[in-house]
Amino acid sequence: MRVPAVLLSAAMLTGCASIANYQAECERSNPTFAATVTCLEQKYAESPRWQNDARGKLYLLRAQQLSKQVNAGQMTDLDARVALQQLYVELRNQELAEIDVPIIIQPAAQPVLRTTCSTIGGVTSCTSR
Repeated sequence: MRVPAVLLSAAMLTGCASIANYQAECERSNPTFAATVTCLEQKYAESPRWQNDARGKLYLLRAQQLSKQVNAGQMTDLDARVALQQLYVELRNQELAEIDVPIIIQPAAQPVLRTTCSTIGGVTSCTSR
């Protein structure tokens, strides 16, 4: 049952990675935080996987909240970008902490045994040292 958990975790990390990609793409093409959030909203609407991710939804809601604060003059554009990035890092760290990767334990090195066999009168006997 560990393998499905690993696959699920990998899928979640891929989801978070796509959020990072969306954020980077939107920041590159939009000079203001409000425009970046509008871009993120479009990416969210186009991505069913992101819509089904609770962390993705939280990320987008926080981005919208920060955008409203910037528009109301309660926060600077830079402060909003920092707050959103901090949330992303927190969400990513949570996902990483939840990964259930089975630990592979190497067996201890076994001494090499030398086996010697001899046959006398149709009976074979072997000795290992």
